[in-house]
Amino acid sequence: MERRFSMSQALRFGFNTVIEHFAFFLAFILVYVTCASFGTTFIMGLFAAPFLKKALAVLSVIDATGLDRSEVMPTLIKHLGSEFSIAFMIGLLCATLFNRFLKLGFTRVSLDMYEKETSSLSRLFSCARLIFHDAIAASLYWMMCVLGLMFFFFPGIYLALRYGFFHQIIVDKQVSALESLHMSAQITHGIKWELFAFWFLLALINMAGFSFFGIGVLVTIPMSSLMYVYVYKKLLQS
Repeated sequence: MERRFSMSQALRFGFNTVIEHFAFFLAFILVYVTCASFGTTFIMGLFAAPFLKKALAVLSVIDATGLDRSEVMPTLIKHLGSEFSIAFMIGLLCATLFNRFLKLGFTRVSLDMYEKETSSLSRLFSCARLIFHDAIAASLYWMMCVLGLMFFFFPGIYLALRYGFFHQIIVDKQVSALESLHMSAQITHGIKWELFAFWFLLALINMAGFSFFGIGVLVTIPMSSLMYVYVYKKLLQS
C-alpha cells in the first residue's frame, strides 16, 4: 500500500496546535533557547577554563605587537598547544550531545501534542536515555548524506529523505540507531517527491518566520516540529 499524507492537513495541524497552546509553546521555546544557550556556553567554558590564564597572557602579547586581526586566532591556537585543541573538540562534542538531548525533548513534546493534545515543560528533559542511540543514528545519517552529496548531489538528497524520520522514531518507539534508520526507510518508501515538497514547505515557513525580525520563529519552529511529527505518524499508520 502506498503511503500518503496531506501537506495542507499537516499545515493546519501545526498552525492550529501552536495557536491553541500559544502560551505553553512560548514558555517552552524560551526555556529551550535558554537551556541551549547557557548549557552550550557552560560546557565550552568548562573545557576552556584551564587555558584561560595562558590565553589572556598570549592575547596581551598579541595586543602589544599590533598583530593583524586575521592572525589573532591562529596565533592564539598555536600558543595554547594541542591540549587546547583536544579540549575544545571534546567540549564541542559534549555541547553537541547536550543539544541533541534537548532536541529529543522537543520532539517528545511534539509527539505528546499529537497523541494527547497536552504536554509539560518537564518533557524537554525526559529523553536522556535515548541520547546515545540518537547520536549514533545522527552520525550515520549525516555521513550518508554528505557522502551522497559528494556523488552528483542527488544521492545525498535521496538519502536525507529516506532516513529523515530516524529521530522521531527513536523518541516514539525507543529503538536502536540502526533500527530507527531501517524503519525510516520503510515508511518513506515510494514517496520521496512528496517528502521533498514537504521539506520545501517547511523551509518556506521558517524563512517567513525569520523575515519578521526573527520573532515569527516563536510560531514557525514549534509549528514545523508538529508538522513533521504529523507526517511521521500518518506514514507510520498507512
